[in-house]
Amino acid sequence: NATEEEEEEEEESVFIAVRDVFKYESRILDIDDNSTTSSTSKRNYELDDGAFFGASRQWGSIRAKLKITTNETARENGRKLFLFVRHGEATHNVWGERQRGEAQMPNDQVPCTDEVTGKSLLDPSLTQLGLHEATESGKALGTYLEKAFKESEEDEQKVSFFTSPQARTIESSRVAVLHTSSVKKYQNASGKPIRVSDMIRNKIDLSVPFEIRRPHSFENELTGDPIQYGGLSRALAKREEKYLDGCEFTTTLRDITSIHENDAFEVATEDITRENKCRLGEATNDSVFTCANELGLLVNSDGELRYESNELTMHSVRNRMRVWFANVFEEERDAKVIVAFVHGDVIEGALRELYGDDMKSEYNASNGDIVPVLVKDVRPKEYLNFWNETDY
Repeated sequence: NATEEEEEEEEESVFIAVRDVFKYESRILDIDDNSTTSSTSKRNYELDDGAFFGASRQWGSIRAKLKITTNETARENGRKLFLFVRHGEATHNVWGERQRGEAQMPNDQVPCTDEVTGKSLLDPSLTQLGLHEATESGKALGTYLEKAFKESEEDEQKVSFFTSPQARTIESSRVAVLHTSSVKKYQNASGKPIRVSDMIRNKIDLSVPFEIRRPHSFENELTGDPIQYGGLSRALAKREEKYLDGCEFTTTLRDITSIHENDAFEVATEDITRENKCRLGEATNDSVFTCANELGLLVNSDGELRYESNELTMHSVRNRMRVWFANVFEEERDAKVIVAFVHGDVIEGALRELYGDDMKSEYNASNGDIVPVLVKDVRPKEYLNFWNETDY
């Protein structure tokens, strides 16, 4: 029974949110919550005067919870503070707003270009408002990091940055990290680039232009030659066995077509002939055993994802996030804070994975919102022994 199988997998979550830390929790955990529309439309860092920055307790208490070690609790393997940043407004958001109130358009009829604005809807770029929202996210992110570490120079090295490979998230990360001095200092101190990961891209729907990930160019580490990742500059995703005719990738506002190491981004690719469970559209609960050390782009192009691999349910996103959490806890053991530039569906999937069946209401992140969540890793010890002793 598929329903019973889903329920069984959901009960096995081994990454759990520490409760009663942030104010938004009352919204998503209480089905009878009477929060006003104005409060739910605010971003977390706009909920108070700045003293708590969306937290429901003093930040000193949160820092203490973050620093709990495995020696203090036998059941836990570690804790990390995740800061999920939703991208700023992109051109497809503007198009989508105009569609409200109209009959829903079939996916295979969504155009590649907004006929009103003339902007591309294929892996869309940020609007001017979106750039402003990303700027504000950067300022807020700097405050979150300052509160998490209280200006400890030693801890400044314990931050890792990730981004979805889609244009709107990479552009947001450029603005909020690379062009925000209060955040850039943490990225400099870590000595690590922003990691581009397919695992945290938006829900997959290969029939919709704005869910397609553009190819990325990068240099071959051995020869230095440029490599076009993802194949042609034309969209390869299929619509009923046909290519997206007339859909061409355009230069983005912050031109992310080429990403190089000196641009502070790391694009890692994996051989698609490896274990199928590591393919983005096929990540499942037990993929954590076979996808170790795979946080980069996991498939050569969207066209090579099977059409039937589209993620049509939040459950599939939850599975993918479980794999990503496992990879992060394994690969980023020294990091205490993880910043990830993602999408609304990814934030929703992450929260549903971390809060489980206790999550009664959708979160509905606004553009530019930052969703903090303190996560504990409660994987069984024998599970970790298997992970650490197995050669992948």
